[in-house]
Amino acid sequence: MADSPAGQSFQFEHTFPADSHVVKQERRYVLAICRLRGMSERKRDELGLAVTEVLNNSIEHGANGVGRIRMHLSIDKDRVVISISDNGKRSLDPAQLSEAVEKGPGKPDDTQFRGRGLFLVHALTDGFRIVDSEGPGTTVELVKLL
Repeated sequence: MADSPAGQSFQFEHTFPADSHVVKQERRYVLAICRLRGMSERKRDELGLAVTEVLNNSIEHGANGVGRIRMHLSIDKDRVVISISDNGKRSLDPAQLSEAVEKGPGKPDDTQFRGRGLFLVHALTDGFRIVDSEGPGTTVELVKLL
């Protein structure tokens, strides 16, 4: 990886336990790849925070602390695309999920303690979507320009 030209694409996919103890390790791996590809520190910090949020959501809401998380990273000369999938029970049925994706993350409710995650991820990335797929689980795709 370190010897590859900056314009060459790179892909990596792996599956790991839905355990909050692995989030830091996964974020570090993503950020190391982005650093090697020349992404600025500010953009790496933004992407790291977004990846952390999505991983934590996948563990808590999707896999419910059990099961597996799959992360696929693809990087080329212009951008990084990261897909994070859990294999848990969906918290929304497909119709609700489609509506939520079309609507996009709204402004967080300041009266609530929680509920800022998707708004934050949307603000920190150059592209964000929840992929509607068949079967259980949810896939979130993040895009960050280099």
